Amino acid sequence: MKSLHVGRRILASWMALLLCCFALPTVSQGEQIATAQENFYQHVNGDWLNSNEVPTQLGIIGSIYDLQMAVTQSNFMMMDTALLMERDKRDDAVGHMLALYRMALDMKYRDKLGLDPIRPYLNAIEGIRSVQDILPAMVKLYPVANTFLYYDSSQDPADSDRMILNLSYGSLTLGDKSYYDTTHGESAELAALRIYYGELFRITGASRQEAERYAADAIEIEQRIAAVTYSTEEAEDVRLLLNRMLFRQMEERVKTLDIMGFFRDTGVPVTADTEVMVGCPPYFDLLDDLLTQENLLKIKSFMMARTLAQQSANLHTPMAEAATDFQYALYGYEGSGIESEAYQLAESFFPHAMGDLYVQFFFTSDARKEVTEIAEHIVGVYKERVRACDWMSEATKEKALLKLDNIAYKIGYSDNYVDPFADFTFTPYKEGGNLMVAFEDLERCWEQHIRESLTKPYDRTQWEIPPQTVNAFYSPYNNEILFPAAFLQAPFFDPNV
Repeated sequence: MKSLHVGRRILASWMALLLCCFALPTVSQGEQIATAQENFYQHVNGDWLNSNEVPTQLGIIGSIYDLQMAVTQSNFMMMDTALLMERDKRDDAVGHMLALYRMALDMKYRDKLGLDPIRPYLNAIEGIRSVQDILPAMVKLYPVANTFLYYDSSQDPADSDRMILNLSYGSLTLGDKSYYDTTHGESAELAALRIYYGELFRITGASRQEAERYAADAIEIEQRIAAVTYSTEEAEDVRLLLNRMLFRQMEERVKTLDIMGFFRDTGVPVTADTEVMVGCPPYFDLLDDLLTQENLLKIKSFMMARTLAQQSANLHTPMAEAATDFQYALYGYEGSGIESEAYQLAESFFPHAMGDLYVQFFFTSDARKEVTEIAEHIVGVYKERVRACDWMSEATKEKALLKLDNIAYKIGYSDNYVDPFADFTFTPYKEGGNLMVAFEDLERCWEQHIRESLTKPYDRTQWEIPPQTVNAFYSPYNNEILFPAAFLQAPFFDPNV
């Protein structure tokens, strides 16, 4: 009965999460709680909204976020303990992850370096003299910043047994295109971006007047890109996102930029007949009009602003503070501090290595066994209900039962995750290393990982999220249930109840 009770707790938690997902935000009605007919969201959540306050360092709160914050705080302790044990000295994924974390924490040395680590990339942009120079500069920048192109690989939506390249624009600093629209005046978000870009240029040595001009030029290019990208709502329409093309078609579509050359020079060679999933075709239709000699100075300002913005948190104190101020202006909450930034950086490159440590410190095999038994029990109940279903044909029942028989259970942690950065060699400060050098070395490993992923069938044993993630889901692509270790604790699961 204990397993059944725990199973019910997990199911109840997921029902609550689904309700949260479908609840729509609304304008607060003060202390008065609306009736269900007037405002269902306020009726259900009004008491809680009126009696709780979002902390200044957070943008959202709730049980799942509270647990994630608790896990993160535990991981800070875990990382510091591992550093005291000099675990970062080992030549393995955990050691590399901890070495990167230690380097990111060292603000004294980052301040000593100043802007030196980013100078080679800024110089590459300054060296642009013609449209033909844009591509080599993009290639140089790619380990630390994406400007006009971004790619990765993922499971092919049409054939889940293979991987496919994805190609899109380099992203928007503000995320959503609506913030760039000035039809009804400049948005507060765009005004904050203008100040942020200006401050970044000023820190690099530009006068205030120059910084404002460079920021305006960068934003003008970004606005043109935003105008042809998908809105948040459109980006939910998979029909707009899944555009399968050959590289020969992309070459016909874009004349100014050698897209195949970009892939070749960043370490992922392709042919004219290589398939690619293009995320936003209208953007690529814009490029020939955008990348012109007439726009060259504005293009350079845009590339400079994007590079500085994407790396400001990883540079010296003035840059890091500019990033924090922008975050506060944009989202309304304070920065999380250097420890949190260093943690996020280490986790972004080595999520499963951090997961290895998390499992060693905080997870037990007993919890993994119990949740596996619960999941198997729930699937068993599904099977019974399918067999008893009187509206389903026998052929459909057979296929449903076959799918249930083949469902995969990924509980707690992966036993054999593939580390894309296994060949990464960490260069310490005393040997000329810095965060930008580390990013270049990590990028080379990532390029090799993408190359190899395109030559092999999709590995269904790999995990989409690491053990320290507070989340859980069913994947229809892979027919699997995934419960990471960090999710398997109160209030979602308690092995002691």
